[in-house]
Amino acid sequence: MSELRLKFVDQDGIDRSVAVETDEFVLGRQPGSDLVLPFPGVSREHAMIERSGPDFIIRDLGSSFGTKVNGIPVEGIKTLHNGDAIDVGDSVMLEVDIATAAAFTQEPKPAAPEASAAAISTAPIESTPAASSSASVPAPATAAAGGSNMIWLAVLAPLTAVFLLAFIGGGL
Repeated sequence: MSELRLKFVDQDGIDRSVAVETDEFVLGRQPGSDLVLPFPGVSREHAMIERSGPDFIIRDLGSSFGTKVNGIPVEGIKTLHNGDAIDVGDSVMLEVDIATAAAFTQEPKPAAPEASAAAISTAPIESTPAASSSASVPAPATAAAGGSNMIWLAVLAPLTAVFLLAFIGGGL
């Protein structure tokens, strides 16, 4: 069985998503509609989305400004497909999102093997409840024995070279 969701931006500019959970789903301005769209250009009972077997269809309910799917006016009924754009009147655009039941029952992904610190810092973050409670980020590598001597050598070698060149060149 597939599920249909309608995505849109409400009158406050907020992205919304509504599930079509009944066999007959009315879009309109009227408070009793399944999806109330309080916009100018939307009729009281504007359009209806119906489940037809595995598919969803839309029909205009005699609205003043019409209903379009992907820019084409709906005359009679029109089968909806994932990604379709529904224009309700001249002021609201709804995006159709159809997912099948298989999309909701996928097997969980196996846990990824531990990665190096460099890979962790550049990899996208993926959170899974089971992995996040037991996973740990490896601590940064500490300086090896004598590692601090390497820093002094890196600082003193250029200074010594400058001093020797100045002395040999007669500058001191």
